[in-house]
Amino acid sequence: MFSMTYSKPAISVIIPTTCEAVRKPLMLRAIDSVLTQTQVDVDLIVVVNGNRVSEEFYEWLEAHPQIRVSRLEKGSLPFAQRHGRSLVEKEYFTLLDDDDELLDFALEKRADLMLRDRQVDVVVSNGYITYDGIQYERHVESFDDAREDPFAALLRRNWLVSCGALFRTSGVPIDCFDGETKFHEWTLLAVRIMLLGRQIAFLDDPTFRKHEETEGSLSKSHEYRESTLGFLKDLQGLDLPLSAKRELRSKIGRTCHAKAVYLRNQGRFWDAWAYHLKSLNSLENWKFLTFSRKLFVSMPKR
Repeated sequence: MFSMTYSKPAISVIIPTTCEAVRKPLMLRAIDSVLTQTQVDVDLIVVVNGNRVSEEFYEWLEAHPQIRVSRLEKGSLPFAQRHGRSLVEKEYFTLLDDDDELLDFALEKRADLMLRDRQVDVVVSNGYITYDGIQYERHVESFDDAREDPFAALLRRNWLVSCGALFRTSGVPIDCFDGETKFHEWTLLAVRIMLLGRQIAFLDDPTFRKHEETEGSLSKSHEYRESTLGFLKDLQGLDLPLSAKRELRSKIGRTCHAKAVYLRNQGRFWDAWAYHLKSLNSLENWKFLTFSRKLFVSMPKR
């Protein structure tokens, strides 16, 4: 009698971590969310990086029978992500920050889309963002605009987060991860994947919980905010579709306006004027003209 055997999707999960003692509870939560995934063959890769390592915790990780551990002297999240990608041996891979977690059936749901359509190279899913462990919101309300025009939608709101995608290993090469970009690296990764012409599918089901309240988060830093305008200007040098170029120009204007507001509140009025004028870079952004009056009123009288 003929019988068919079912092969579970084989997925490498990469978790970069500094392996500090203070992060151990978060890391254990992330690990548990991976190892309890069902209907998939999981290869968990933990990339320990930097010089703040808790040796006791590191030894625990090394002794765990279901974890592959790699250690790097260089303390760098993007470098650790690229290194983790170099260790992938499975057909699919995903990444997970050490303070985030996968929801039940997350990997199974993502892999199912790829199994049903072999042309798909990336599955991007929805999820929950939590603040202070209490307030939850969905990462995106809908992927409809991303399905229609992923480039332009990405520039309105980044739909690719560190814990929210599954990649086909053959379709997303290691060079998509430069190992250097410290801020906005997931937006850049999405751009690189699309410029390669890879097919992206969007899954509305929530498959992750991303915790934004973690102390020391790079995305909350002043350096991160200051990097945004330079990053957007760098994107202008890429061969983007026309709709994406329009959206990028508009976003640069909005970013300049936000910078002008910040500088005005800091009392740096001439600098605020410079960014205010830069914000008027498109017809859509002429709405910021009304800010001129606020700047005039705020400036000290001689």
